[in-house]
Amino acid sequence: MALAAMGDAAALAAAREAVALSGDAEGVMNRELDVALSQLTLGHALAAGGEDAAAREAWTHALALAGPVLEGPGAIQARPLRAELLLLLDRPGAGELVRELASAGYREPTLRRLAEARLPGGWPAS
Repeated sequence: MALAAMGDAAALAAAREAVALSGDAEGVMNRELDVALSQLTLGHALAAGGEDAAAREAWTHALALAGPVLEGPGAIQARPLRAELLLLLDRPGAGELVRELASAGYREPTLRRLAEARLPGGWPAS
């Protein structure tokens, strides 16, 4: 992630700017998905800076935004996002969604690492 190369303060500022910009976007087909992705990034920046409660708040907001997107045209992009958020927040349903993604051939390294760290048994075998 590009934020990892920045200092904590710069990464947090960049993530907050991304959230602000995505919230002002007009005409974006999946505005909720864009804001959810921005909130995910903000949560990672906050967690890296030791602000765990604020990170959970950003991830919770992202999860609330991503839920309705699963019913619309952004569903394919929202499923891995939802899985990551469920894992980060230790919510039920994460394992089932990860298994579905894995069986469909999804192999994004960040989600795999997170699943390895958070799920009993790690990433599902294919």
